[in-house]
Amino acid sequence: ITVVLMPLLMRWAVPLGIIDMPEARKVHAVPIPRVGGLAMGGGVLAAMLPWGFAAQPFQSLTLGIGVLLCFGVWDDRRSLGAAPKFAGQAIAALIVMFWGGVIIGVLTPSDRLPLPEWIALPLTGLFLLGGTNAFNLADGLDGLAGGMSILCFCGTALLAFTVGDVAVGSVAVIFVGAVIGFLRFNTHPARVFMGDTGSQVLGFSAAVLAIVLTQDPRTPLSTALPLLLMGMPIIDTLTVMTERVLARRSPFKADRRHIHHRLLSLGLEHWEAVSVLYLLQSLLFVAAWYLRFASDVTVLLV
Repeated sequence: ITVVLMPLLMRWAVPLGIIDMPEARKVHAVPIPRVGGLAMGGGVLAAMLPWGFAAQPFQSLTLGIGVLLCFGVWDDRRSLGAAPKFAGQAIAALIVMFWGGVIIGVLTPSDRLPLPEWIALPLTGLFLLGGTNAFNLADGLDGLAGGMSILCFCGTALLAFTVGDVAVGSVAVIFVGAVIGFLRFNTHPARVFMGDTGSQVLGFSAAVLAIVLTQDPRTPLSTALPLLLMGMPIIDTLTVMTERVLARRSPFKADRRHIHHRLLSLGLEHWEAVSVLYLLQSLLFVAAWYLRFASDVTVLLV
């Protein structure tokens, strides 16, 4: 479905004004349609809605995706400021938290440790918003965010099927299919970008699925595994924002301090920089597999 939708949306990108124009901090030199997120969103929703996932976490995820698609298209057309972006992300996060019951309510420093609500709710909101923006900020090279998300969703699916959580595993595989359809057009040199629409939907969905999987009381998985499953985007985001704050600049102001920019400045080709980041994310997934039953302290240290 994503592959079928992509050429149609690319044809309408200019009339709709969903085009990514070249800038000093970007690596492309010609205008590129930013409709990949819409095509992936269409593919995911077309697969999830008829399937009829009855559990509220998946129904709320579907509605959250719809909210992010609306705000994302608005952003891709008008380049919204930080406040409207966060508003859309916050609405999606509140939907899955309070309607879907997606809450980080337990940690596993050794045994399962229930968290009080005044800690659980802010922690969940922070992780959902952080994961959403981590993939958004990591979307800087052709195929980078898409490949990262495939590794994340594949890792989530494997862990889910291993512990018998078929619902989470199946939804993760749906996302893998949608991203594969997108990468058909996004591999370097890219003919289409996912835009904020796609990166926010992927980051948000990856975070939600990781929470649902690791917070299930029937599974013995470490509750800190989402940090490894979404490792490189999280590491990149924390590193860049810390450096911006230390330089007394806004942590949300775009620049060329991301890991992929630095790899290019070292002389690596486009595909080489992407491959290095794929490899690093793969190593984090391997670590997640071997530490899947470890304590949160061990996972956090890694």
